[in-house]
Amino acid sequence: SSGTPDSVAAYAYLQTRGSIPLSWSQKVTMKYMPRVNIDKNEGENTKRFQKHFLHDGEHSIDTYGNIVAVNLVDRVGKSKKIHDQRELGNLFKRECDRLETEIEKHYEKEQRKTIKFVWFDFHHECRKMQWHNLSKLVQEVKSELDSQGCFSILKNGNVGSLQSGVLRTNCMDNLDRTNVVQSLFARQAFLKQLQNEQSSRGQTPDFSIETVMETPFPEFEYVFKNIWANNADAMSVLYSGTPALKTDFTRTGKRTKVGLLKDGWNSVLRFYLNNFCDGRRQDAVDIFLGKFDASIDKPTRDLLQGESKSFAASTENLLFVYMGLFMIVSILSATFLEEDLFISQKLYVAFWSYIAIAIMLLYLVLKKGRFTSFSRNFVTVPSLVRHI
Repeated sequence: SSGTPDSVAAYAYLQTRGSIPLSWSQKVTMKYMPRVNIDKNEGENTKRFQKHFLHDGEHSIDTYGNIVAVNLVDRVGKSKKIHDQRELGNLFKRECDRLETEIEKHYEKEQRKTIKFVWFDFHHECRKMQWHNLSKLVQEVKSELDSQGCFSILKNGNVGSLQSGVLRTNCMDNLDRTNVVQSLFARQAFLKQLQNEQSSRGQTPDFSIETVMETPFPEFEYVFKNIWANNADAMSVLYSGTPALKTDFTRTGKRTKVGLLKDGWNSVLRFYLNNFCDGRRQDAVDIFLGKFDASIDKPTRDLLQGESKSFAASTENLLFVYMGLFMIVSILSATFLEEDLFISQKLYVAFWSYIAIAIMLLYLVLKKGRFTSFSRNFVTVPSLVRHI
């Protein structure tokens, strides 16, 4: 800037992210993609939703102004996973429409704020590496992004401008898809701020802000992408226990084979942590946040909602039995391999039948979500009774 007291010292643009503010859950049962359970009590969902967005809620329009709710969950497809996300997304949209009516009732016209719902099926639009389709989403919210403006502070300490609304982004866990999309919004906000700065100096902006994936400033791009990806990894480690997925795209602007391999490994690690570790982590978080009343006057049994199972303790006996049978069959197969061809052939068939049955059971439990009453014996769930 020129250095005059009334020149801008700094710009800022705020985005928010948050879970879909309805009553829903996904219970761990060792299924890789657990089903979504939605509370069918419409009145309770409406109450939760409006508490979130109105008055003193976490994303109150009184605090943030006009809100654009960008929903990235799946909508197109026939699988049960997509069906669940589509049902949740449809309920999200209905509640946004209902909230608009509520806003008209309780706010004067000159004080009235809006909430706009935008549904962008990230997985469908970006399937088969079609990342350029993200430009559709940016164009859809561009007018709101421009009208919201940004916060700026002048060198003399005065406020130069205020931001009048926010983009609120969500996917299912508000991590990977949300990280990618918010990085695009942040880039657009930066370019808009830079154009404003040039205009304030009487200069004609010498670049276009129509580009979504890149800016004409390589040094900025390097710093911006890595800072954003590092932030995504830090948030993801706190929430899921692993670095974020899709950060190869955030860092480089394209998907890579190495990035896909890392995402595969982190997805497997998330599955393990989610099913066998997060129950106790949730208990620790609840204690830290004061949502668990560890009163000395309460008997221990009143503080527990169920026996907390350790994955290692629950599977120890099963693992020993499995490995024992495996070793017996293997030893017998080797022993009779040359001595008795008939017995050897039977043991050979038994060995591979044993392996096939184990694989089939894993497929039914992990992929299809069968035998939940059995599989829930091995997962770790929160065990403390929350008083809030």
